[in-house]
Amino acid sequence: MKEAELDELMHRYRDSLGGCSRQPSVTSRRPLWSRRGFVTATATTVVLCAGIVLWPQPAKAGTLRRLAAAVHNATSMESSLSMQLPSGKWHEFAHIYYRDRMWRTDARKSQAMVISVVERDGMQLTDYERLNHATLRPVRAPGADTPTVEGNALDFAKRSLDAGDLSVERTTTVREHGPVEGVPTYLVVLDRPTDGFHAEILVDKRNDLPIRSWAKVHHPRQERWLEYSQEFRFNQPLSDQLFTLEPGKPVVRLPEARAALLKRWQSAAAKVGETAVYDGSVGPDGTVWLALTVPSGSDRPLLPSRIASEGGDYVRLPDFDPSNGADSAPVRIGGKDLVLTAFAPLRIGGPLPRQVNVDFAKRTPDRPSGSPRSAEGETVTARTRLPLRRQADDRPDFFPALNLDRLGFEIPLIAWRSRGRALEAAKDYPAAARAYERCADEYRNFVKYAGYLALEDAARCYDKGGMPDLAQKRRQQAAALKASGER
Repeated sequence: MKEAELDELMHRYRDSLGGCSRQPSVTSRRPLWSRRGFVTATATTVVLCAGIVLWPQPAKAGTLRRLAAAVHNATSMESSLSMQLPSGKWHEFAHIYYRDRMWRTDARKSQAMVISVVERDGMQLTDYERLNHATLRPVRAPGADTPTVEGNALDFAKRSLDAGDLSVERTTTVREHGPVEGVPTYLVVLDRPTDGFHAEILVDKRNDLPIRSWAKVHHPRQERWLEYSQEFRFNQPLSDQLFTLEPGKPVVRLPEARAALLKRWQSAAAKVGETAVYDGSVGPDGTVWLALTVPSGSDRPLLPSRIASEGGDYVRLPDFDPSNGADSAPVRIGGKDLVLTAFAPLRIGGPLPRQVNVDFAKRTPDRPSGSPRSAEGETVTARTRLPLRRQADDRPDFFPALNLDRLGFEIPLIAWRSRGRALEAAKDYPAAARAYERCADEYRNFVKYAGYLALEDAARCYDKGGMPDLAQKRRQQAAALKASGER
């Protein structure tokens, strides 16, 4: 099961407690309650608790209906969700609070990716711990691309769980269980023999509310078993401060900020065929950012291919679609799609350019999750000279207005990975290896263990450069990092 799927399951479960339609969030600084014997938590089984009633067999239907009703009628909930890392450590990745149709999720994807999301009164506040601002926007109403609840919200939870393979059968068993710290309990067990999925939910017999749950699921891409656990508290008092929309730092109101940004970009700085460039800027690290529009639906629009300036050589980063950060709602100017392209200096430390020559070629936009295609072989059909304004920070100042705060955490590692590939293609293997090592370092600010891939890239370059000892050392580091699963 992918992390994105777990996040979606977390999101959809909340409908069993009442009125919310936001996307999932992320952190946890508040400690778990100290009830000894409880284990920490899982996104998979939180949905199970809501969805198990949908597989009732006659002997257990009454019990499961009571469990579903108890969860559905809860006035408040606090829940922690954890996953077990390959090292055996448990990582709490989310802590969720609900009261009076208000939601808060504190989530920690990694040590750096810490975020709090509060949703109430039709508004959603998103606050990344490391940023100097938070964002506030209306909760988007369900639409054609938003899953909606049909009938009971528990049906919605079932569909969430069934998102994988609808043909796979599950078995549900209700078992007696001994008291836990004097509390009478029973156990709901879910099994899916086809893929070995197994989940257990411990329930308080006095009120039919879940106490904790645990699940094991096989992750085919990582080729290992993943274990998740979840801990619950229902109908407990929760502080008003948990649900405040005033985080103690400046708040960017997205609708107003985006309207102001698009007004600022009303007049194009340059036009090249059907492509219009509205903004060119350079940050303190030397990265050049271009904001432009292309005809909607074009497979091979005219896009920047390379730039040249007194700042030295540049490597093109993948293209970025702001719609991905805007809840999939297209960002358009004059009826055309907004696209962001960026060029990072190949070598750090050169002068910051005041203007650049931009070459354009008809090409397929790059995927942000991949790497930019080589500009070699691209037929340049146009060129324009563009003045650049100075950015105060490495992150472009328009990121918050376009709801791209999360992307900002990835930009440094994307830039170093792109440098590494450009230097490797130029056969400067020692410099390429060092760039990949910097990429691995930057993964510490995103998801630490994922940097093992960059270390493997560094090892390959050291081999090509005739440095087998360094290559072996990086491979060992990559293997240890991958095995640790450290976030």
